[in-house]
Amino acid sequence: MSKRTEFLDHHYRDKVYRNAGNPELLQLIPSTTKTVLDIGCGAGDNARLLKSRGCHVTGWTVSKPEAIAAREWCDEILIGDVEDDFSLLESRRFDAILLSHILEHLSRPDFLLSHLQTKLSEGGKIFAAIPNMAFWRLRVQLLMGNWGRTETGPFDKTHLHFWSFKSAPSLARQSGLELEMHLPGSLACPLWPLRSLAPQLSRAIDKALGPIFPNLFAMQTLLVVKPKSCVQ
Repeated sequence: MSKRTEFLDHHYRDKVYRNAGNPELLQLIPSTTKTVLDIGCGAGDNARLLKSRGCHVTGWTVSKPEAIAAREWCDEILIGDVEDDFSLLESRRFDAILLSHILEHLSRPDFLLSHLQTKLSEGGKIFAAIPNMAFWRLRVQLLMGNWGRTETGPFDKTHLHFWSFKSAPSLARQSGLELEMHLPGSLACPLWPLRSLAPQLSRAIDKALGPIFPNLFAMQTLLVVKPKSCVQ
């Protein structure tokens, strides 16, 4: 058994990721999109949102329990390691490929992105979200001397790579892809008491200051990439 297989068996085979999906990332996908490949589909939370838009969703997971949970929302489920079982895609093409907080778990995310461009239909694009490790709350945590690895979140013990908002675009360059969009997501300034006392004002401050200092106030980085040969 390879070290990669041992790693997957230990950390992922029986794990089920559940959340509310990633609406900020999904809203970047054009309304005309018909087919979506959701890599690391979890329990199908993003697929549920995409299905409400009329998309045909193919989910991909390494976890059989996740596959069972995601079948409610996905039209098709692929089970395997996306880095080793790429042949599962055969000759299929997709209008959009979704990677929501997945690339940081991979050994060679640049290789995967490079390969995935061959699975895009004409005009298709890859939509990715990754944690911003320069987010202010994480900086405070590190200043306090806490680099503890956790079961979930930015310091998830299965994360193999770390990017800030500023460094995230390097993924496109390393993969030989063209970066179309580079946006901050989940903006949050340090407004502890104000956030509960005046939530609307807090959101207004987040919206105003977040884009000015995205490397500090964005919890996630949103990327849209496409093949360099893609013509608009």
